[in-house]
Amino acid sequence: MPANDISDFLLKEYERISQAFFEARETTAKWVKYYLIIMAAPFSFFAFMYKDKPRDFDISLLPDTLSNLMWLIGFVGMFLAFIIIESSTDNILYARAVNGIRRIFMDRENEQFANIRQYVILPTDIKKPRYLGWKKTLWITIITGIINSCYISIGLSQTQFFKNKASCPIGWMLGILFFIIHLAFYIINSLRKEKKDG
Repeated sequence: MPANDISDFLLKEYERISQAFFEARETTAKWVKYYLIIMAAPFSFFAFMYKDKPRDFDISLLPDTLSNLMWLIGFVGMFLAFIIIESSTDNILYARAVNGIRRIFMDRENEQFANIRQYVILPTDIKKPRYLGWKKTLWITIITGIINSCYISIGLSQTQFFKNKASCPIGWMLGILFFIIHLAFYIINSLRKEKKDG
């Protein structure tokens, strides 16, 4: 294949992948919005149920309906968090692909223009950004993990099954367990994609 044909193909591929990258970021942002809307739902119920008697509200003594709603929304939030994490790691794949195409052109142009790299700010490393690291996806995992774990532990610890037991330690244990599940999903998903991409 002639060099011009390869260049044209790579330029078109660059445009498609960069467009897909921005669309994937928008999709992730939409999932975050849906997540926040669902997580805010119980507060609307609290406001409605306790509007005439706000002093009666106690998060540790919820009626069965509200405690069931809390843990159910926590579980829904957990699966939404998994979708957000998956979508965020897909964004990394697109970013790496764009970096790779940029690097091909940089390596070719280095032969003609020895100092071209000092003028290019955007990355050309196909191993960056990293799937697993202290970046946006980890912070999303931590924040959604804390929120979902609180919902699940508060809700489940007040259901009929746990009510007669020491609900506070059970609530904490459940919260820690579900937070660990969030982190495990992020780590396993990132390592799997890193291995696949490597």
